Amino acid sequence: MQTSNILVLFCLVLGSFAIEMEEKKVHLSTDPPPMLAGGKINAEVDDELIALSWRAVNEKVNKESNELYHSMPIKIIKATSQVVAGVSYELEVLVGESDCAKNTVSHEQVSATRCSLKETSTAPKKVCKFTVWQKSWENFEEIKMTGCENFVENSN
Repeated sequence: MQTSNILVLFCLVLGSFAIEMEEKKVHLSTDPPPMLAGGKINAEVDDELIALSWRAVNEKVNKESNELYHSMPIKIIKATSQVVAGVSYELEVLVGESDCAKNTVSHEQVSATRCSLKETSTAPKKVCKFTVWQKSWENFEEIKMTGCENFVENSN
């Protein structure tokens, strides 16, 4: 076969493949797959999510730990949300030790206006993970802590 005949044959095969793919609605793309209904999405860190991180830290870390000082959220590292009979949030929160001793301040009273974060390099920090399920129409909120790990800062 001559080169031009091979080229024509190749174009015919490629063209029929493209028509078949279009008929089957198959799209080859580098775009991310479409969002699934009810799937997890990254949540924007806003005032509501910051308040939620305070409630999670106070209810789970401060209320349930045996530390001498209360902890405070430093920042939200990661947040996702998912619609599931309400909204389920998964939060990864960097937590640090405050200057509020547990024997002088209750966990309900810990706030940014009442306590300060210990800024020393020896003050322990940890990353805590929470799942928060909210059903606003029922005034329902359930907070679960799935664990905390010591945070080690990179010196890079």
